[in-house]
Amino acid sequence: MIKAVAFDLDGTLLNRSESIRHYCDYFVLEHLDCFENNCDTAEIAEKMYHFYRNGLSKTPEYYQSVIRNFQWSMAPSPVYLDQHYRECMITFCIPQNNIYTTMRALKSMEVEFGIVTNGIAINQRRKIERLNLHRIVDTILVSGELGVAKPDPAIFETFCSEKEVKLEEVLFVGDDPKRDVLGAQRAGMKTAWFSDNREWQEGDYQPDLIVDDLLEIIEWVKNHNHTKPLEPVLA
Repeated sequence: MIKAVAFDLDGTLLNRSESIRHYCDYFVLEHLDCFENNCDTAEIAEKMYHFYRNGLSKTPEYYQSVIRNFQWSMAPSPVYLDQHYRECMITFCIPQNNIYTTMRALKSMEVEFGIVTNGIAINQRRKIERLNLHRIVDTILVSGELGVAKPDPAIFETFCSEKEVKLEEVLFVGDDPKRDVLGAQRAGMKTAWFSDNREWQEGDYQPDLIVDDLLEIIEWVKNHNHTKPLEPVLA
């Protein structure tokens, strides 16, 4: 019986790809005087999008690689790039399709739901507010506030304590195969992998379901909860 659903934030509830694409378009237009004359701004924005989308850890070394790989007339510093990204990226938070419809459906089914996310507390809270999820989600766990992060079982156990459910009664939905799927599985939860049109590459473990649209979890939860063991046949 699934009594609660826990969602990852970045790449699951937040459409990370589209958010980054919009941010990169904005960055290039705002910094036209920093690039060489006669440059193709659309090409730069597209290249920057791929850099930012694949660079999950925004370290000083990462920003140095951004500087090296673009044709600047006046290159910004790694510190500036990091500050700009953290301050402005929030503005471009775009929700994944059907997140609000999915949550309304879960509520109508009397299935609890919440968010479990890794990251710096203020950044993650700002994203959640930007998506208006703070108005409909009452359990929000951020690793930066707890001092423990996915895939540590402790953060999944904390979610269960907050919701007063057992680990095996929770479906965890996330886009990261290791932090979300493997982490939740090892803790004892059921798992759904949000594929974002990717192929599952992990050979030694599998999620309970793979979805391209969050609404797909509704039918799975309904089927899972309505599957009852056969009654013993009395002679």
